[in-house]
Amino acid sequence: MSFKDDFFVRLDGFASSPFLFIGSGFSFNYIQSEKWEGLLRKYSSMMDIPFEKYRSLAGGNWPLVGSLIAKDYHGYWFESPKLKEERDANLQEMANFSSPLKVSVSNYLKEISKKEIPGDLKNEIELLKAAKINGIITTNYDLLCETIYPDFKVYKSQQELIFSPLQEIGEIYKIHGCCSEPNSLVITEEDYKEFNERNAYLAAKLLTVFLEHPTIFMGYSISDANVRSILASIIKCLDQGQVNELASRLFFIEYVHDHKGEAVIDKYEFEIGGSILPLTRIRTKDYLEILQVLASLNQKFPASLLRKIKEHIYELVSTNDPTGKIAVVDFNTETDLDKVDVVIGVGVVKDKKEKSYETFSRFDIAEDVLFDNKEFDTKELINKTLPKLVKASTWIPVWKYLKPIADKSGVDPKITLAADKKIADWKAANPYSYKEKAINENYKSIEEVIDANPPDKSLKIILLLDIEKLNLEILGYFLRDNFNLTADVQHSSYYMKLVCLYDRLLNE
Repeated sequence: MSFKDDFFVRLDGFASSPFLFIGSGFSFNYIQSEKWEGLLRKYSSMMDIPFEKYRSLAGGNWPLVGSLIAKDYHGYWFESPKLKEERDANLQEMANFSSPLKVSVSNYLKEISKKEIPGDLKNEIELLKAAKINGIITTNYDLLCETIYPDFKVYKSQQELIFSPLQEIGEIYKIHGCCSEPNSLVITEEDYKEFNERNAYLAAKLLTVFLEHPTIFMGYSISDANVRSILASIIKCLDQGQVNELASRLFFIEYVHDHKGEAVIDKYEFEIGGSILPLTRIRTKDYLEILQVLASLNQKFPASLLRKIKEHIYELVSTNDPTGKIAVVDFNTETDLDKVDVVIGVGVVKDKKEKSYETFSRFDIAEDVLFDNKEFDTKELINKTLPKLVKASTWIPVWKYLKPIADKSGVDPKITLAADKKIADWKAANPYSYKEKAINENYKSIEEVIDANPPDKSLKIILLLDIEKLNLEILGYFLRDNFNLTADVQHSSYYMKLVCLYDRLLNE
């Protein structure tokens, strides 16, 4: 199975869309903003003081490095003629000794957040904008996430998160502060001490996010202290069964500069405070394949719209005096829900199928191929549904919909590529491939395979049978009788592969 197929199947198996947990490597990749150490080096250099002086004084305590630089920068900021304009504009921000450093860092990051994305990365940004995610957690100070998702509600600090009702959809949680509010930045030893004192409250707030959504860590080293600290706080709240459930939802992207070929997905044991947390690791040289999968996931409504709806319902339930209007409205993504106190009744209207063509899943397509029950508009499916699906997954049945089209020149090339796979490709990555010769010697027909094996094993063996042994009528019965295998993450990819073979042999 290809990486994109595998990753899609894993994410598609969850009931909710993913959260992204974004670190400094993410912003470094797109706007070349410095990582934490590089940022501190910048201001040490500005004062003409070697960064190594602070590092040696701190003895490996990075938050203390931040405090030492902030203390020296305080005098420099108030005295330097070069900073007079910044000083005059930000005197009201002076709350403590670290405020001058935080103001300078914030002003710098505000500007760099406006930086144009390099041409070769613009495609990734467009995929990010199309990604079906429910929210973002980040330790970054910059404004890149808000720029990509302007409709998401932003919580700019740990304190704001703790004291706000979260909807867990269409939201950005900036747990280390935001450059739009300089004094919210967590950068010194004193800041980290205060942050850690409240960490248990933050962990409680984020607990449902981690237990109810798959979470994808992007832009972090796998040894990052911030990630370890947050996960350790969350694990303290869980029993072993919940820890195991959490582990199945964590995906950690490891950047490998010299990685060749497609991304690799495997298991990784994450050590936290003497305990082992197994998670899924993805090793890759860039984010492209990951973002292609995220953009292809199914989400019937934009996350920002769903957040507004949840927020209105929350306000109705939590208030002691619900005097506002309750309204049932027909709306779209342009509706200003701030003008409606409560919205009730959200769903896809059954007699307006055209609204759903961008949300159908590969399993919807498989169901129609097998049962002929969806009454799809072929043109809409070809134009809106199949291009998205074949981009994310290798195995999408397309021949039923291509067959009626006489002139295929206007069809998305990705669809025709999916249609014209070599028959040999169906046998690739099969756990029984090494038995292919023996299988064809032992089984004379598809009926013998079905009679001798359980359905989940049969579908893998059938894929290895010589084509002339495939009775399409019997294969159709088998696939319809075992459609429930689409809900099984371990077997759904093989099931879809067999549906594609059936579709091709029936309709080519």
